[in-house]
Amino acid sequence: LIWHTHILASIHQYDCDCIAVSGRTIHHDDSLNDRTEGGKLDVSFQETKRLWKDTYGEEYYCIGGMYRGEPPDDFFQREWILSSSSSDEKVRP
Repeated sequence: LIWHTHILASIHQYDCDCIAVSGRTIHHDDSLNDRTEGGKLDVSFQETKRLWKDTYGEEYYCIGGMYRGEPPDDFFQREWILSSSSSDEKVRP
């Protein structure tokens, strides 16, 4: 999700940032659709969440963020409840 947001915000800036960080453009492969536990997308998303928490000190939440196709019905509600093992909290988009 973060990668998509970065690309869509400015493809030119995305390219510049990739080159600054890795020395090359990192091409996006949107053909991956295996969302099973332990699959490439799941492992990468879990790592993204870990890095987010390490960097910002809070959990990364985005209901429907790893969903391909139409998002879950709750995504369209003005309020929804996020459930995690550590807390329940109301969130406004």
